[in-house]
Amino acid sequence: MVCLQGCDASVLLETADPNSATEKFRIPNLSLRGFEVIDAAKAKIEKVCGNVVSCADIVAFVGRDATYFLSNKKVYFDMPAGRYDGRDSFINETLFNLPPPFTTVEQLRAGFAFKGLNTDEMVTLSGAHTIWISHCSSFSDRLTSNSSDMDPSLKSTLQQQCQSNSGSDNTVVHDNKTPDKLDNKYYKNVLSHEVHVR
Repeated sequence: MVCLQGCDASVLLETADPNSATEKFRIPNLSLRGFEVIDAAKAKIEKVCGNVVSCADIVAFVGRDATYFLSNKKVYFDMPAGRYDGRDSFINETLFNLPPPFTTVEQLRAGFAFKGLNTDEMVTLSGAHTIWISHCSSFSDRLTSNSSDMDPSLKSTLQQQCQSNSGSDNTVVHDNKTPDKLDNKYYKNVLSHEVHVR
């Protein structure tokens, strides 16, 4: 889950301003899933603790716990609490703040630097793609381009997986080797051109 104004869970908001939709309803957030998990966790916690744990903390704890289980219990880190939930969520901030799938490495570096993050931090955060799924429309240009450096075998597989007679926008995993594990295989796939992002 990507954060526009810090990790304040503002992407969970259905409404913030009656005159404007929230960031939840704008590309690229339209493909986000799992909101019901956060809602269910919040409801259970509130039954026991009242309204003292923020959704922002729940999102952070879910990220920590998912990392632990998806890494086969190899990765664990302390996650401090105390975040406040965002009250603002602006649909017009998503396109400016979230990089599109066709962004170049130099553009990514500049965008992360603008947010105060260096290249090492950018590379570390990109590792989250190891358990990510993507809509075929976000990289379809790479499937038809002769200039794409994508591994030809992967390209052929993705062309088949992305075919749709009904016009639906199919989804595929980013890490086609270990899609349900948080490991370093995604980085190895990048080096061998076995990814569909640039």
